[in-house]
Amino acid sequence: MEKVYRFVCAHHRGISRLGGLLIGCVLAVLGLFFDAPFLPLVLLAFVLVTLLSVGIGQCSSRLLVSASKMLLDRCDPYPYQEELRTQLSYGHGLQLDTLLRVDFAMTLHHTDAHETAMNVMKNIHIDNKKAAQPVIQAIYYNNLAAFLTHAGDYAGAEAAWERFRELADGKARAPMARHYAATRILAEADHLYRIGEVRTALEKARTATEKTAMDRVTHAWFRAKCAIALEDYDTARRELNYVIAHGNKLAMVQDAWAMLKKLDLED
Repeated sequence: MEKVYRFVCAHHRGISRLGGLLIGCVLAVLGLFFDAPFLPLVLLAFVLVTLLSVGIGQCSSRLLVSASKMLLDRCDPYPYQEELRTQLSYGHGLQLDTLLRVDFAMTLHHTDAHETAMNVMKNIHIDNKKAAQPVIQAIYYNNLAAFLTHAGDYAGAEAAWERFRELADGKARAPMARHYAATRILAEADHLYRIGEVRTALEKARTATEKTAMDRVTHAWFRAKCAIALEDYDTARRELNYVIAHGNKLAMVQDAWAMLKKLDLED
């Protein structure tokens, strides 16, 4: 089925046009030769075109979900990164492409291509309402805060966090609560860490659910940072070793090695 999904995604414009033409022809025949009422035909056309659009979208979604499982379950961002690159080449439309670019930047960050990730983020017109729904804007600013924190730009990260919080408490409140509760918790924990409230940050992070291998590794990395700030080096080593053992191809594995070596040198 993957080849079918790929074909549909690669030729979605032509399939949409051909499907729309066929639907129009069938309905025209029904109207002209069978005296079908006009309004039901219009409604039927709307339903069929919508179903066609949804079907095309499902093909893209299945390919993306399959690739994303490698990241979530095996901590391997490369298949998802490549799938995102491929999907972007298809040109799905402004809103979907914006979401794909946000995720693409995230995978670049996870593969140590931090500068490229920031360049991708800068080229996303995230505050254009036609380009992104509020929940996607919120995810963008959450990711941006994480990127800037990694770069040591805490002031920039806090500015991004404030925009994230504004969206998460406002227009994006409902979808954030339904689908991104753990993301919201970790965003708040990161904010607390940046402003020096490390113990509170650690307590907040512990309330986030861990559903995937990626969650467990990411949370261990955050706990290691907090442990180092609190000078609890035994805990830090334990958490860093977990990241190294289970982080697979994530860039944070190399970061964990570097941090572990630094702790050993300081002993």
